[in-house]
Amino acid sequence: MQENRNEYYRSFYDEQSTYWSSVYKENTERLTIYARHFRQRRNVILNMIKKLSNAKGKNALDAGCGPGAYIRPFLDLGYNVHAIDQSSGMIKNAEENVPDKDKDRVILKVSGIESIPFPDEKFDLVTNVAVLMYVPDEKKATNELYRVTKPGGTLIITIDNKRDFPDLIDIPMRIKGVLRRIRKDDKSRADKHAGQHKQEVQPRCYSPKEMRHLLESAGFIIDEQTSIGFTPLLFNHRRIFNDKVDIFIDRLLQFFRYIPVLKLTGYTYICRCHRP
Repeated sequence: MQENRNEYYRSFYDEQSTYWSSVYKENTERLTIYARHFRQRRNVILNMIKKLSNAKGKNALDAGCGPGAYIRPFLDLGYNVHAIDQSSGMIKNAEENVPDKDKDRVILKVSGIESIPFPDEKFDLVTNVAVLMYVPDEKKATNELYRVTKPGGTLIITIDNKRDFPDLIDIPMRIKGVLRRIRKDDKSRADKHAGQHKQEVQPRCYSPKEMRHLLESAGFIIDEQTSIGFTPLLFNHRRIFNDKVDIFIDRLLQFFRYIPVLKLTGYTYICRCHRP
């Protein structure tokens, strides 16, 4: 089952590698609300990294690098960059983001994050952007991220948020969720068998609390938390507005990030932590 899941995502992201590369290159006016979230997520992560100590000559790992959107910024900050992705198509696109003058400072490998092909305590900085929810064994993957992080080193990780604002105010889906919890047999026997493959390839979502527990269980100490993306708004799990309206509303809701009870209700949860 785990191999089937991995193979599904390898194939899927091989096919999508060109799209993901374009997300970070397209004019912002042409981007969908989701693509804008990806760009916003990158800006938040880079701002977190800029708060860290001098990066010159230090080692960074982008674990699940996709098309290599972080390679050039990491190089510009002074890091020697290592990047892995289980999709060979993504690695091929990532290679295109490596300037010729910096090729000796970049190592790219096709690999998943459950078995990272680098030594213990090698990296001063590790990023894992929207990857953990796709791996079969998230505990093993988190332990691997801890293993390759130096004592005092930083991990920045992002996941899809189970407690995001649009889902919290989607009343029909909230009611359905309550009914599912009431019914112990919430999945029929037929669903368990006929829907097994579908469940197998769907990403998991985590609440901020669940993600913190997973990271702390591996040994990390949480330093900073935030979230991005408060639209698109949903009704019965369907979008209410088009991209233009959702982008406008999302801009209005940015003040949520400064309100404690709402700051972690964006679509994407972002956590900066360190290995003691």
